[in-house]
Amino acid sequence: MKKTMAIAFAAVSIGCLAGTPKNGAGRSSGVSMEIVLPGKPNVSERLAADELKHHFSKATGGTFSIVSDNVPKS
Repeated sequence: MKKTMAIAFAAVSIGCLAGTPKNGAGRSSGVSMEIVLPGKPNVSERLAADELKHHFSKATGGTFSIVSDNVPKS
């Protein structure tokens, strides 16, 4: 579980940093990303996703949504 969360955190962190357009103040300008959970997440996974969403939104000013990996994209 710890290894999974560390990998997920690293992947989202790298994605945020690599794909974040910055404005003149060094803040992001409209980033929108998804945090993907398994089809039936356990309580720990859901809480971790909520924490990631909260902290990444504060850090980047972007919008993060939590989605399930078994929902097809439209």
